[in-house]
Amino acid sequence: MKPKGNDSWFVMWLISLLTPSRSASFWIAIVMTGVLFGIAHLPGVIKKGYKATPMLIGSAVLGNLWVSLFCGFLLWQYRLIAAIVVHM
Repeated sequence: MKPKGNDSWFVMWLISLLTPSRSASFWIAIVMTGVLFGIAHLPGVIKKGYKATPMLIGSAVLGNLWVSLFCGFLLWQYRLIAAIVVHM
């Protein structure tokens, strides 16, 4: 089942109910997205023949996390076009 665009807004809304401030909600969502995005890259890397070591998993997650933090901050502060331009 393919996720819908509204699912991410639901998750953001749910996080906002659990956190005291809007900025905390954004940062939690940005970090969660970065970690999940890093984990999502693992099957492709493993399929290329790399062994799933703790170092590989850590570098995949942290490597994607810093990009997510930077692009997520730009998305939050300057909207979508800034995040797209930096990502390219």
